[in-house]
Amino acid sequence: MRYDTLLFDLDGTLLDFDASEAVALAAVMAEHDIPLTAQLRETYKEINDALWAQHDRGEVTLAELFAARFTRTFERLGIEADGVALEAQYRRYLGEKACPMEGAAALCQSLHGRCRLYVVTNGERETQLAKLTGIGLLPLFDQVFDSESVGARKPEPAYFAHLAASIPDFDPARTLLIGDSLTTDIAGGNAAGLDTCWLTAAPVAGEQPSTYVIRKLSELPAILEA
Repeated sequence: MRYDTLLFDLDGTLLDFDASEAVALAAVMAEHDIPLTAQLRETYKEINDALWAQHDRGEVTLAELFAARFTRTFERLGIEADGVALEAQYRRYLGEKACPMEGAAALCQSLHGRCRLYVVTNGERETQLAKLTGIGLLPLFDQVFDSESVGARKPEPAYFAHLAASIPDFDPARTLLIGDSLTTDIAGGNAAGLDTCWLTAAPVAGEQPSTYVIRKLSELPAILEA
């Protein structure tokens, strides 16, 4: 194989986060008897996306993000509910109701034992491990590098320096990072001198931002075997 070490992003790459989020959001709102209206969905998405963008820029911590997203949503909509308490239950549902991306399980099972597999993710360790356990993939990975445990996040150089120091006999030339985010996965991997593979349903026109571009995980084996 061209690469002996594969670094997989989790949300949006191995995990269908949009589907998982929709199921978890419905479950937690039902538990608290809060109608999940279109307005609530849209307001939560707007606030959540803005907070994650701030987190990616290093402007808010994970703890601050988690404390704010439901609290701000409820404040804006005038809903009487404890956003912090609901947040904890929501993250539990994210783990319990995780939905794998199409082909993720088959791909990881086929690669297990043939190369080293790692998860590289920006997120809280407990929740990310629960997601991987929920979709049955955790035993297939050598290690999970979550930003909470690492103490840095993609695309920060410190995050990738930690990977290089932690993975035995790490060779950048034999390592491929697969992810869906241009700003965290691809930019971070490129800056660290790694080959990168961008998973996207809608590739951008013009200059290719990554070493490879795929639309589905099922396209990855052809790259690895080339």
